[in-house]
Amino acid sequence: MSVRRRAARKAGPLFVRCLALKERLFGPNHTEVADVLIGYARLLQLLSRKWEASKMLGRGHTISVNSPDAQANRMTVAVGDPRRAKR
Repeated sequence: MSVRRRAARKAGPLFVRCLALKERLFGPNHTEVADVLIGYARLLQLLSRKWEASKMLGRGHTISVNSPDAQANRMTVAVGDPRRAKR
């Protein structure tokens, strides 16, 4: 087993713990939770746990798209920085 794969295996329980903490702190549908889910999905893909990765990625994406935080961020990006507006 490669060093990278061994490190990934050790990181799995840390992601699970982090996910539980973020869900408790921010609620289950917050963008902070989505970020952890997406990172955990990448880790699961590295470990060839594709089905689990797909579930995590799907949930993370759903939260990202539907979260009020994400919608506010999209509005901010759409408006842009007024200091950079052409005059």
